[in-house]
Amino acid sequence: MNDLTNGQRMKAEEEANKDHEAHVRWQGITITQLGYVVNLLLSFSVATLGYVVNLIITGQIRTDCELCVALCVVLAAIIAGVVTNFSRLQDFRYSARAARCRELKHRGKLGESLSNEKQATIAKYECSHYLAKCFGRVSWFAFWTQLIVFALSYPILIHALLAVATRTHKDSGAVFNFW
Repeated sequence: MNDLTNGQRMKAEEEANKDHEAHVRWQGITITQLGYVVNLLLSFSVATLGYVVNLIITGQIRTDCELCVALCVVLAAIIAGVVTNFSRLQDFRYSARAARCRELKHRGKLGESLSNEKQATIAKYECSHYLAKCFGRVSWFAFWTQLIVFALSYPILIHALLAVATRTHKDSGAVFNFW
């Protein structure tokens, strides 16, 4: 790399800056889209739980073991969604602290005199990078858990509803209509 002329070095740095800007832009888009998907799945899960509970409360169906299992799976998807959102908030919190710590350290290396308060901030936020990384991993794990559990909940729930409906209306000869 020492063989590069100043012009070539400047061009390489310019390209690296463009790549970095693109990375930051796409990382922001990923964060936003993850939030949309998590909240969409959470909304569908809560709506599904509400729909089935409404069927039970109005007496349109009777509960049994299969339906309880299905509702527990839907509830697990809701819990995973809440954990995802909570861990994302913690990830953002610790990422901001880690960025502040890096900024203050960099300013100190450039010779800026840091006040005692800023030095205390550096000491306080020193491990924020590791916590942010940990919460980031938890967020993605909880997201994939939410997605998989949500995807499994619908076949289980449909099977349970059809089984309950068949048993509930078998003797009466009535046709059960969920909507």
